[in-house]
Amino acid sequence: MNNKIWVYLIIVLAGVIILCYPEQDDSMVVELSEKHGPSRLDLLGIFILMIGYIPMIVRVIMRYNVIVSTLGELKSVFLIVLSILCLIMISVALSFSYEVLLWVFVSVGTVLQAILIYYAFREKI
Repeated sequence: MNNKIWVYLIIVLAGVIILCYPEQDDSMVVELSEKHGPSRLDLLGIFILMIGYIPMIVRVIMRYNVIVSTLGELKSVFLIVLSILCLIMISVALSFSYEVLLWVFVSVGTVLQAILIYYAFREKI
């Protein structure tokens, strides 16, 4: 496993910790729905999280052929399509304040993307 992944994971974890930090006031910078909207601290957490997340996704895209040769084309496409579907459904769940669906799709999407990221950073085929 490549050492860069650990740096990216630590950055993502820092962003998640900031996102989980409780707010002193409930002021939303952007209101996504009645119950959801990021505050300034949330936006900082999202920004830091994305600094670690984007390079991992770029690696998945760049090493797509390696992932296909390891998992097969059908499984690889299945993982990618389901990951994208989860991201879309997260947006829908946020828009309509469906808490349970939000966390279901966050959980499933995280697992699917973790599998793709694992194979993208794996050194041996």
